Amino acid sequence: MSDEISWVLRLAVLLQFKHLLADFMLQNAYILNNRSKWGHPGGILHAAIHVVGSLIVLAVMAVPAQYIVRLLIFEGFVHYHIDWIKDNVGKRYNLTPDNRSFWVLTGLDQYMHQLTYVAMIIYCVS
Repeated sequence: MSDEISWVLRLAVLLQFKHLLADFMLQNAYILNNRSKWGHPGGILHAAIHVVGSLIVLAVMAVPAQYIVRLLIFEGFVHYHIDWIKDNVGKRYNLTPDNRSFWVLTGLDQYMHQLTYVAMIIYCVS
């Protein structure tokens, strides 16, 4: 395996681990109950947790500082809006965990977040 492929895989795994922590272990009721309100500190806090986690990952992976700044702005903006859209669609259609559409929407949300990481990785290697 080439060094570049190895680096890309390590970066992908670290970003996914960061996502696991930020989206599933560090969220609380305050964040979850307020992400649907555009501009609310709860949603901003959640995006900021992701940004800080990505800052650590990108620094550990020795991504150049000028790339890191752009990547963090991109991720914070995109992550915030993916969650805001998901939460508002869920509210509009009264989706709850006992509804299949809730899980479809949750899966799409997670897929969009993973595509964000793919875009970040492509930016790093291009």
